[in-house]
Amino acid sequence: MNTVKKGDAFEDEVFELIKNYINSGSFWLNPKFCKFYKKKKYYSHKRSGYIVVDISIECFLDGKSEYSQLIVIECKDYKSKVPVDDVEEFESKLHQISGVNVKGIFASRTPFQSGAFNVAKNIGMALIRILPDEQIDWVLQRNPISSKFSERTKEDKVTSKTALNDDGFIGKSQNLFCYYNDIYSSFFINVLNEIVCGDKKPSHATIPSKYKIIRSKTLNHLSLDEIDARGLQLTIDSGAKKNKEPVDLYKIISYMTESTGLTFDLASELGTDENYTSVIGSMDSKNNIIKISSSLELNSPRWRFTLAHEIGHYIFHHGYMLKNTIDEHIDIIDNYSILDFKLSSNLYRKLEWQANMFANSLLMPRYDVINSMAELIKQLDIHNFNNGIIYVDNQHCNIHNYNYIITKLKKEFNVSATIVEIRLKQLRVLNDMRTQAVKFNLDLFGGK
Repeated sequence: MNTVKKGDAFEDEVFELIKNYINSGSFWLNPKFCKFYKKKKYYSHKRSGYIVVDISIECFLDGKSEYSQLIVIECKDYKSKVPVDDVEEFESKLHQISGVNVKGIFASRTPFQSGAFNVAKNIGMALIRILPDEQIDWVLQRNPISSKFSERTKEDKVTSKTALNDDGFIGKSQNLFCYYNDIYSSFFINVLNEIVCGDKKPSHATIPSKYKIIRSKTLNHLSLDEIDARGLQLTIDSGAKKNKEPVDLYKIISYMTESTGLTFDLASELGTDENYTSVIGSMDSKNNIIKISSSLELNSPRWRFTLAHEIGHYIFHHGYMLKNTIDEHIDIIDNYSILDFKLSSNLYRKLEWQANMFANSLLMPRYDVINSMAELIKQLDIHNFNNGIIYVDNQHCNIHNYNYIITKLKKEFNVSATIVEIRLKQLRVLNDMRTQAVKFNLDLFGGK
């Protein structure tokens, strides 16, 4: 790919990413009052002519014909770090654009030189780095998150700061990192909201009360917190979670059928793939249908995870699969372990990682897990947390506590032992130091 095509492809990626974020309804600006452009011209008094910018977002007040705020994005896909000259040149463009309230975002595939970073910091310019696929390791267990918001924020700040400055940085299931106004984050909404309104909400700002399905033509990055939030919102909108009952997937089916037109075939004959492996679930984008194999027992842990996994594909990948040729039998769930992600394609890794993360979040909502854990710890009279909230090694007493907790949570959420273990590790409440297989049967979907 030549330099021009490479640059255009990166601009397209950034354009779709930002447009989809705003259209998702997770942003303070109402998408109805935003207009998105590529290569639009803006008048410069200094030039007595026009400046063409890579990407621009015009934000309007309700009923007004002139935009109240302009966000301009500069995109660079270099082989080396972004130099200070590029940031200073972009700053000059921003100053020349006529009008008020112009904000700049510099998006890059590579990190920023220290001088470039310092200039951006001092002039109030936002920085974004979007990693290439070869610098992303889509592995679930290697990227657990803390159950405490403050701890997650600290960890995210350190990671994002490194990503913005380090050439050799490898993202652990993350590909986007941002900086603006002393905020380092892999959660783009945090930075975008700060750019637009800071501590103030604009008068036209609204957040839609209903969850919105994003049908993107590109495969977007989603942080762990974002995926958790999507699962939580879906359970709220569908009324699928009440008290200590497991998430009611039938209510989610009804809600999605009514709100999106998605259909479900819960007793389908899916046959086998080209490797003669039984296909237990699929999401058919063209026909807008999720199919679950008739071989699975209805509402069993395996059935529930498979269905939640396919719903995750619909929410995150529906539009992408419509635009791109993707094997509808990508869900080789029986053939891979979330604990040891070794799919051959980086694209498949990303698709499956997001769908599995969503399934875990949907079936075991974070705060329900934390609340249940607090009760179980009290029942077990655990007081020593020096090695973690739940600590398990090969000692009988610790194995007993671990098995007790896993058994209780399996029943409460109607999931398998493996899903419980993975979710607890994600939430950083389980410190597993066992050196040999003194474990439950960790069949990924089994009820044991």
